[in-house]
Amino acid sequence: MLKRIFTLNLRAPVFFSDIILADMLTSFSNVFGDLFIAVCVMVTGYPSTYFLDTTESIYCKDMVVPFIISVPYLIRLRQCISEYIETREQRHLYNALKYATSIPAIIFSAIQKKANMYIAESGQVPNSWYLNEIHVFRFWVIFVFINSMYSFWWDISMDWNLITFTKQHQQQQPTIHFRKQLFFSQPVYYALAIFIDFLLRITWSFKLCSHLLIRQLDASIFLLELLEIFRRWIWVIFRIENEWVKKVYSSLPSVDTLRLSRLDRKSPSGLLSPIVEEEDPAPFSSSIE
Repeated sequence: MLKRIFTLNLRAPVFFSDIILADMLTSFSNVFGDLFIAVCVMVTGYPSTYFLDTTESIYCKDMVVPFIISVPYLIRLRQCISEYIETREQRHLYNALKYATSIPAIIFSAIQKKANMYIAESGQVPNSWYLNEIHVFRFWVIFVFINSMYSFWWDISMDWNLITFTKQHQQQQPTIHFRKQLFFSQPVYYALAIFIDFLLRITWSFKLCSHLLIRQLDASIFLLELLEIFRRWIWVIFRIENEWVKKVYSSLPSVDTLRLSRLDRKSPSGLLSPIVEEEDPAPFSSSIE
């Protein structure tokens, strides 16, 4: 599986398990960057502050760490392009665009951290920079906001397929529909998952509020990364739930109103069960034995 994930062949087949694993790696991207810094500390013998709290240009911190963080997103970008080449469905291009928007967000996040170090040390960024600290901050906010909102919309509308927009007539306003075929018996679970996904998608906004206590906690970075891993596991559960519902859907011989209503029925355990078609009764024999 790892060989399939890290391949550079754009025409390589993409399996559902590969997508799940690569998406989970995106949630661990910051962890991989921190792990690389920890390895540098152990190998070089320098204190962690040398790599984290200094404005001195260090190749492994300024270049390698952002690249390591970007690798899982580049993997998913490659997978989306491969899926488009195989199926020619445009939704894979839109999905690839989602992961592409993460790259400038990662780059400007690294620049923003560097700018904060310069400001804390000398009060301003170097004159050799093409952008001042205000421009860096604004670009960082723009790219992170676009990536967060795009990712949240994709989670609920495409990965989970919970919300769809339909427009019967060109002049009619789009109508929002919530998926009726659900695996879990209580719709509140889905509403709660949407709320948690949105809330944890914008955890980056805590950095915008200097008065929040979370910035003063030593474990704040660990807490944010732990919350992201928690969000990813919620995403995995409802991503697989969507695939399960689609499998049950596609197993029906035909899709009509009757069978759609039967699909909504719950089993005694509160869960959806696959539809079993009843066989027609055998015709009466025309001859009497």
